[in-house]
Amino acid sequence: MTGHRRLRREFTAPSAASQAATILTARSSRAATRPPWSCIPGPRNWSRQSDDPLQTAAKLAVVGNIIDSGVGLRFDLEAEIERASERRFATGDFVRFREEMARASTVLYLADNAGEIVFDRLLIEQMNHKQVLVAVRAEPMLNDALLADAEFAGIDRLAAVLTTGPGWPGAGVGNCSRDFLDAFTRADVIVAKGQGNYEWLSEAKANIFFLLMAKCPVVARDLGVEMGEMVVTSTRKN
Repeated sequence: MTGHRRLRREFTAPSAASQAATILTARSSRAATRPPWSCIPGPRNWSRQSDDPLQTAAKLAVVGNIIDSGVGLRFDLEAEIERASERRFATGDFVRFREEMARASTVLYLADNAGEIVFDRLLIEQMNHKQVLVAVRAEPMLNDALLADAEFAGIDRLAAVLTTGPGWPGAGVGNCSRDFLDAFTRADVIVAKGQGNYEWLSEAKANIFFLLMAKCPVVARDLGVEMGEMVVTSTRKN
């Protein structure tokens, strides 16, 4: 069994499937996006005034990944933001991320949850010299970000926003829209947020960097990190 299939099998245990079926059935994605805006002015200034704006924005984007009703974690967002500057990424791929971003002309950003997309904006703001495309779901699925969430966060003013069509990369890129497939194929760098994208795409043959908070033992064990650690990791290790 490949690592991808093993990881996927662990994620689809009955308890996880049962939990997923009951999450956010009556809550809109846009409503999930709004609360973090009250936290944004400080982090935005912190990112812009930082000696290393890219790293700071990446940390904030990863901190935002804790906003995930799908895993049922309790968290203090403001406290996590305050701690971010003192924390380090648990994996050593950020240097490669910086180098690849400097070389890239085209970046595809795979959004994750609706609530964290306002933090994604801070990182996307650091990519303003690139051709950036941001992919969101076309239809509601748990608390995943939709087109309305990207527009609410103002990401459509910074980058081209497209939907994946009826599919999602993990279910087979071929099931996604033609526009998404073209973007996925042509991107110099793909930034994939969250555990779900890691779960599905960790063995994809593309230049993908995963930015996430390790929120479950399966993913933490696969990455070789502790629960709650901040991660930037790549599909390419050489």
